[in-house]
Amino acid sequence: MRKNKIAKGIVKSNGNIPVVLSIIVLVAFIAGLLLGSLVIAKAVGGKNVFISQMTGSFADGYNAAKKKLADVGMFVSQSPSLSGQITKVSGNEITFTAPLPNPLDDESLKTRIAVVSKDTVITLYRLKPAEKAASDLKEGQAEMAVLQTQMAALQTQLNKCMMPPAAAAQASAANGPSEECQAASKSYNEAIQKSNQAGQKMDAYEKVDKAAITDLKAGMQISVLGQEIKQADNQTAPMAMTGNFADISQQAKFTVSQVTAREAPAISAPNPVNVLLPASTTAK
Repeated sequence: MRKNKIAKGIVKSNGNIPVVLSIIVLVAFIAGLLLGSLVIAKAVGGKNVFISQMTGSFADGYNAAKKKLADVGMFVSQSPSLSGQITKVSGNEITFTAPLPNPLDDESLKTRIAVVSKDTVITLYRLKPAEKAASDLKEGQAEMAVLQTQMAALQTQLNKCMMPPAAAAQASAANGPSEECQAASKSYNEAIQKSNQAGQKMDAYEKVDKAAITDLKAGMQISVLGQEIKQADNQTAPMAMTGNFADISQQAKFTVSQVTAREAPAISAPNPVNVLLPASTTAK
């Protein structure tokens, strides 16, 4: 009896079963989408966790994802500094591109504008002219060689001061380090400072303190620090090394307290390769 009904159904549809099945599948697919949206909306208990055409919003999903990443330590919620490359300098504004601090940040934040005020400190590391760089490098290497020899001798003397004989140890414990050891320690510290200066001399860059915004050009690397937040009289002063600066991680335009820029080295074009072509065999 069942086979007869199926056969009659096939005859009525003129044998066009694929069309009938396609219609059934399409209706089921649409119903599944609607049912799925309702199930999701009910599952989240009225809270818009993910994007839903019926109950959700992109902002809610974005904020929920950021919170989840922050909970597991994969999302930087605040940052007082940014680094990137200058694209334009106009007036007191520096436009630069910088990588997004977080993967879910708005793509528009790849471009930032740093506003320079009268209190902003600008430091520039400028490439030395080729001749000066070569001269400073040679001079710095010579100074470093002398200093390393001096420091090695002083280190040997200091090692003896740290491990004196038993009799000298008793005198050292009673009277403190000898004058000779104190002089060696002082000379060693001075040699370290001079070696740092020699290292700076060997650097291809020279530091320009209190540079002007007009010294900055497109293509330079830049690091900026947000505006310093002044502490109230009744608040504990921040540590001198860290300070207290405004969060600029989610701001497209902001005032900065410090700007550090560095010239990009020129990229020389590769030397042309001389290609030897085979001699022409054409008869003259």
